[in-house]
Amino acid sequence: MAVLLGTVFLFQKVQATEYRQPEVKIFNTQNLQLEKSFLAFDGAFKGGAVAAIGDLGGDGQNEIIVAPGPGGGPHIKIFRYDGSYASGFFAYNTEYRKGINLAVGDLDGDGKDEIITSTRYGGTPHVRIFDGYGYPKFTWGFFAFAEDFQGGVNVAACDLNGDGKKEIIAAAGPGGGPQARVFNQAGEYLGLDFYPFSPDEKGGLTVACANVDGGLEDEITFGVQVGEPWVKVYKANGIILGQFLAYDQNFKGGVNVAGGDIDQDGLDEIVTAANYGGGPHVRSFEAYGLATPKSFFAFEAEFRAGTLVTVGDANNDGIDEIVVSPNRRSTEGRTDLAEYIEIDISEQKLRYYEGGYLRGEFAVSTGKWSMPTPIGTFAIMNKMPRAYSGKYNLYMPYWMQFHPGGYGIHELPEWANGYKEGQNHLGIRVSHGCVRLGIGPAQELYNWAEVGTVVIVKD
Repeated sequence: MAVLLGTVFLFQKVQATEYRQPEVKIFNTQNLQLEKSFLAFDGAFKGGAVAAIGDLGGDGQNEIIVAPGPGGGPHIKIFRYDGSYASGFFAYNTEYRKGINLAVGDLDGDGKDEIITSTRYGGTPHVRIFDGYGYPKFTWGFFAFAEDFQGGVNVAACDLNGDGKKEIIAAAGPGGGPQARVFNQAGEYLGLDFYPFSPDEKGGLTVACANVDGGLEDEITFGVQVGEPWVKVYKANGIILGQFLAYDQNFKGGVNVAGGDIDQDGLDEIVTAANYGGGPHVRSFEAYGLATPKSFFAFEAEFRAGTLVTVGDANNDGIDEIVVSPNRRSTEGRTDLAEYIEIDISEQKLRYYEGGYLRGEFAVSTGKWSMPTPIGTFAIMNKMPRAYSGKYNLYMPYWMQFHPGGYGIHELPEWANGYKEGQNHLGIRVSHGCVRLGIGPAQELYNWAEVGTVVIVKD
């Protein structure tokens, strides 16, 4: 009954807010009561925060490491459990304002955890490693993916081979394929990749480590960052231990993941938090997907920018706590629309967005000057895999009508005699008013878009 009530609350209509103070909250895993909370940055800062837990000094005392979200400088701050500030440093050039992702783990087996930083959406996929004093360690940094990729990188530190040294898992953010790559402490790619979800899924990956079976090796947990809130748990050899929906399938805001032993049985559970657009609902699962009774709301119900979560022994009592902080979207699209298509007549470009993130961009051919494509805001009215126009005696693959006047989006047309419109017409206004896409992009958009998806055409 508790799960059902929680899920209903997640989608209850409230006056949503997109930001809150950058508060770090620590919850007791035994009774889910709030133990401590503190502001990681100035209370007026609207970019959110991300937290991690680790023993930076090797003295058996864990610290809480915090980084800002979008809009803040690259300031890494280290706090004690009571919220007192210990130290800090800047991970990137002080002009960088896209936000930072964090992971903490012992990469060289010396008993001291390192701090791993990565860039968020809008930054190049740059990963850096620091010691507890903020000095670069092992490498000056490396690119987890192609340097021109700007979807950001989510990072985790897992011991994948049981040797006491953790590896770095780098997962692509929104706009990239569902890919994660494994690197050693020096930033060297180890030839190990994971593709946990469909290649068509471009909402990005969230990632965490957990030891769910008591073995020497850690397991890797992946979540969909933007999209249906699927979670998958992997062994290092690629075996899938579990896959499940953390929230209702109709929720498309994605899920953040963490791992930790929250029931003190010696095995880690998977802890999830609803991401963009969802209420601040934190849940926990066994690795194979069975929900546990540990379920609560970390912030006020109206907060809908997403909740970030980590698990660790924050107060050094030998029992894990759940640590949460508010997320903040760093997007280039509209966040008031869950999904939409934008067609720019002047650029002859089509872009489509999900959760405010750009999922794809394609060249198009819109209406010629004498037969212009209508300007305005519309919605997909119907879809057909292959429509026929009797007026022009041609076929329009992957047809999506968005205007009652008969205008639609479709692949380059094919005439009854077998002639196919040339790809060289893309980028030129030559259609009869419809929006033409190339071979491949039309099918991709058709498979993604649903009837009712908003279509915005601007000149």
